[in-house]
Amino acid sequence: MKKVLLVPLDERPCNYDFPKMLVQGTNYELVMPPRDILGKKKHTGDTEAIWNWLFDNISNCDNAIISIDTLLYSGIVPSRLHQYKPEYLLEKLENLKMLKEKNKKLTLYAFNLIMRNPIYSSDEEEPDYYGEWGREIHLYGYINHKKELGIATDQELLDLEDIEKRLPQNYLEDYLIRRATNIQVNQAVVKLAAEGILDFVIIPQDDSSPYGLTAKDQQIMRDLIDSLNVNLKVYMYPDADAVANTLVARTINCLEEKRPLVYVKYSSSIGNSVIPLYEDRIVSESIKYQIMAAGGLVASSAEEAQIILMVNVPS
Repeated sequence: MKKVLLVPLDERPCNYDFPKMLVQGTNYELVMPPRDILGKKKHTGDTEAIWNWLFDNISNCDNAIISIDTLLYSGIVPSRLHQYKPEYLLEKLENLKMLKEKNKKLTLYAFNLIMRNPIYSSDEEEPDYYGEWGREIHLYGYINHKKELGIATDQELLDLEDIEKRLPQNYLEDYLIRRATNIQVNQAVVKLAAEGILDFVIIPQDDSSPYGLTAKDQQIMRDLIDSLNVNLKVYMYPDADAVANTLVARTINCLEEKRPLVYVKYSSSIGNSVIPLYEDRIVSESIKYQIMAAGGLVASSAEEAQIILMVNVPS
């Protein structure tokens, strides 16, 4: 039985239970931290306990998949609420180098989300002020981005002027500072991939759109990935809760030396060009990256494929 270590994104079934279900009946066992030390929605988990668990168990596993958001913030929701300074987080991140020193044979996959910027006002998984001002914060970033590109409409510019008058500056500053901190962590993760500390990285985008704060952060990351020439080691696409499952599949495919061919069939002739809600690109691009991230390749015909993926999208 081969052991694969997994530090999940949080305690929810999609992140904690589904990866276990994925390996049932195989020759692989997932080694995971106790659920009670992880973050639970807005309640912060014990990051020190998570790090200690990681170092205690890394020697027994030659393959590891780690959520950077869990290691630094204790989960996906705490990553949107914290008050950590960049220096503290970047120092913590350096501990990943010690993992490879502790286990010379280790293959290390990681994922680290670009912070989302929901279009709606809700404080269920965001800072408390987002319940009243979330929509305005989103539109502030959305319209400013279009303004920078020279494509904002006259009405949008009037809306932006109104938002800037009403939106409390302390809320906006708190939100933007946290985004700036998190993007520094994203950048540091990509640099660790360039150094060879991380063997493969996914930068998922949770609740993205073609314009706005998340789209601008994505461009910062794209420029860095290009400049460091790590396009084959660092993938960036819309996702969040499926990433651990994708990387478990990649791990097993690599260990089994398999590269499954997947043919994608859409329910309508233009289905592959639909841009889904909360995403920033056509669905066929996202699916292509998910297949490649899982260790597969997109087949050009059903005849040559080992797997046929049927995708039901609106026409």
